[in-house]
Amino acid sequence: MKAIMGVLVAGATVLGLAPAAHATSRYAPTTVLTEVGALEQSGLPSVSAPEVSGVSDYGATIASQIEPGGEPTSYSVQYRRRGASEWNSTPDWTLTDNLVGATRVSVTLEPLAPDTAYEVQFVVSNSFGSVTSATSTFRTNAVETAMVSVAKLRGKKSGLTSKVTVSEAGRIGQKASSGMLGPTRCQSFKRVDAAGTYTVTCTFNKQARKASRKKALKLVVATTFEPSSGPAVGDVSRVKVKRKH
Repeated sequence: MKAIMGVLVAGATVLGLAPAAHATSRYAPTTVLTEVGALEQSGLPSVSAPEVSGVSDYGATIASQIEPGGEPTSYSVQYRRRGASEWNSTPDWTLTDNLVGATRVSVTLEPLAPDTAYEVQFVVSNSFGSVTSATSTFRTNAVETAMVSVAKLRGKKSGLTSKVTVSEAGRIGQKASSGMLGPTRCQSFKRVDAAGTYTVTCTFNKQARKASRKKALKLVVATTFEPSSGPAVGDVSRVKVKRKH
């Protein structure tokens, strides 16, 4: 699975399938105003409509221009399947340097479902308040070769079970975490010799079992399929596991 950036460039990566998910951010200045100008610029931040690039069957890069308004400013990307009522959100990143003038930021979202329409928007905030950008839409590419789909995903006290359908021989991987960048709750792998539907069991680790005694677990489940040849593909599901008594 494959899984940020005038001159102020910032970047971030959101990974949900890699064994060690991480996020990074970097930036540098585009414009510099005088001290007086900086004072005049202080206020509510502004943000341009998202620009979408690098679309694949499992992800896309979302960019925007942010005017911090002279204040430390946080930003995140909200995304959802088109037609869905609730937004998902990346973690927040914060711009703390060169706060006067435009800053270009970009965030890579992975993994997304293939051949699926998504809506995305930026949310930026500073001490004066929050602003939400216009919404942009895009569709991930269809999978041309390998295929993976997940059905009957169920959470139990000991872990997760699901029916995973693949298009050919290869290796199935499954990882459940508390949110896109939250702690890993279980991870499993299964090698298959042919196309078909297979039962995949993902057993909770010690930390997950301990957490489930305190509250229900809301998990993001990333399932990957690495075919014998060609690129890996993925599927993302969500499941809630009841509190363990």
